[in-house]
Amino acid sequence: MRKVTREEILTGNPLKVMFLLSFPLMISQLLHTLYHLADT
Repeated sequence: MRKVTREEILTGNPLKVMFLLSFPLMISQLLHTLYHLADT
């Protein structure tokens, strides 16, 4: 996954920037949830 630059954050499409910044967190949460579902 590519790094979001400061310039892109300030001048880019807000929805695209929010998605790019939140994508790693969404994947982490999904894996965490799947682990807990499998663990129970």
